[in-house]
Amino acid sequence: MLSTLHARAAFRLRPRDGDGWPDVLAPILSWLAGRERALLPPQRLTLLTEGGGLREGRVSIATMLHRGAGGAAHAWALAYTRPDVHDQLLRWHIDLAVSREGEGWRFALASSTMRDLGAGEDAPPPEPAMPYVVQKVLSDARFICDGPAGWSLGPQPQRLAPGQAHRLLDALTARGRLHPVVYVSRGSAALPDVARLAAQLAGAAPVIVATTPALDAELDHLLPKGFRTVGGAVRVYLPGIDLADPADAQRHRYLPAEDVASGGREAVARIIQAVLRANVVTFQDWPTTIRDVQTLAREARLSELRLRAETDQAQQAAYIALLEETNAALTAERTSLQAALDRLDVALADREATIRRLIFTAQGAQPVARPAPAAPALHALREFPKTLPAMLDLIAGLFPDRVRVTERALASAEVAAIGATREVRLCWRVLHALATDLYDLVFADAPVGDLPRRFQERTGIELALSESSATQANPRLMALRRSIDDEGLPIDITPHLKVGDRPPRMLRVHFAIDRARRLLIVDHCGDHLETAGTARST
Repeated sequence: MLSTLHARAAFRLRPRDGDGWPDVLAPILSWLAGRERALLPPQRLTLLTEGGGLREGRVSIATMLHRGAGGAAHAWALAYTRPDVHDQLLRWHIDLAVSREGEGWRFALASSTMRDLGAGEDAPPPEPAMPYVVQKVLSDARFICDGPAGWSLGPQPQRLAPGQAHRLLDALTARGRLHPVVYVSRGSAALPDVARLAAQLAGAAPVIVATTPALDAELDHLLPKGFRTVGGAVRVYLPGIDLADPADAQRHRYLPAEDVASGGREAVARIIQAVLRANVVTFQDWPTTIRDVQTLAREARLSELRLRAETDQAQQAAYIALLEETNAALTAERTSLQAALDRLDVALADREATIRRLIFTAQGAQPVARPAPAAPALHALREFPKTLPAMLDLIAGLFPDRVRVTERALASAEVAAIGATREVRLCWRVLHALATDLYDLVFADAPVGDLPRRFQERTGIELALSESSATQANPRLMALRRSIDDEGLPIDITPHLKVGDRPPRMLRVHFAIDRARRLLIVDHCGDHLETAGTARST
């Protein structure tokens, strides 16, 4: 069976009055009863509050309640499965839990689809959709849900007006922020469907929409270059943002304006997927499933028996029996999860191979050149290279575990104006600094702070991690800064080293940072890539 996660919402609720139990279940059970009217008369809903289950046809509902010390409700979970309305081979499954935290509650939901292997696997996946129960819970007047810096996690987009740019900064830098923040800047092209986007991210991320392009200028004063979102672009700002580290900017998913304008519903889906991946990691420890609540109950019971066994020998047998039962349950769970993981590994490998093949076919890309090991490169070096392409080959051969050079980079070096001058010797110093000083700073174990400043202090060479706002706002120019790596996956080559301003004494080395493989991928080495400034001067 193939399972696909479609939605992940999690947030804290504060009751306006009392401890919130059982009021916290009211919107959940109301939503469930509305979907399964024939299956859930009022008396059955009451039973679900205390824990239970029922099944009719292909619809199944199960709940569990865990009461803590003194009998107070501590956690409640729901597992709900039903077939898709339009595709009977597809089943929707929702895991949902509320758990007590201090004087409030944590709400967590995961929605997925399940399809049996061999049953319509080639059918297009359903569009991501946040279950309506999230909106029901967020709109319940008996509770308060706080988003980052006062921004709502509700299902409506929120407007950022002129003079309010600081409110976005407050949200991004809010202490202890758990949720991603989606920011939609304003450009000349039409906005994405922000109403649909906000509804699908209810409970997962606030969607903040600029009301005017003038906010670009305001944010220029508040955000470092690499973190800005301008001209109709959309960005997902993840928790833990570090505005003092330019390298951190690459962690926050950026969709250029042209992708947003041309992508339509697909662009919205990409934003949702970026939020989904972030929330899966952030909220992985929040109880979400019946199994999670069972674990809480088992741990509480173990703790209780352990304390009793220390003073009452009669309780020791019960404690040992529960330990053995827990061990058996965990062993069975591990076996089941390993089998599921093995099946997913096979399915994932097939899909990754398909993705690479499609990307190469669509873009006609060449794989990244794989250099020879450093020792053969030195052995073959009879004289120092005099041309820029030869220097690229040598630097890749000397530092194969640090640098990759693409065919596109070699092609740009062939026609570089600096290559026909005596200044070509300067290029070696730039390439060597990239493979040594820059690599050491980028992949340092501890953050190095202002990366461009630190690199320039070491080498005297200028490093830029982003382009000007005008260049970023131009879809055609930003397309020049996108390429693919040797695995056929997209890379951003906006970062670049720069020497000189006018040809022939001018060099630009554009590269991508591959943190997964700890590599710098050089994809352009030569004349200036076109920018808004160079376009105006020609």
